[in-house]
Amino acid sequence: MEEDNLILCTDWEVVEEDDFYLTDKWAKEMDYDKEVMKEAREMAKNKKLYCGYIVDAKKYAIYYQLDASQVLINNDMDIIINCESSVIYNDMKKVISYEL
Repeated sequence: MEEDNLILCTDWEVVEEDDFYLTDKWAKEMDYDKEVMKEAREMAKNKKLYCGYIVDAKKYAIYYQLDASQVLINNDMDIIINCESSVIYNDMKKVISYEL
């Protein structure tokens, strides 16, 4: 993925409390701080944690279906947890520019 022209997009899909990316297994695998996981779990409990995706802006504009890096975000579209790759469509409700 090109890193000079990325976007963060979302459909504001709420993350469930029992989501794999909130498990101790994922936290250990990714070496997440306990406080980060605690905050993310609390946000999920309050229905304020959402799925987001980081993609190359040019590819998003050209292709209907594309690979993306999935992330979990808050209301302000701040990344809370990095997930794995997934395939998305280019019809998300909210799209913003993203810098590493």
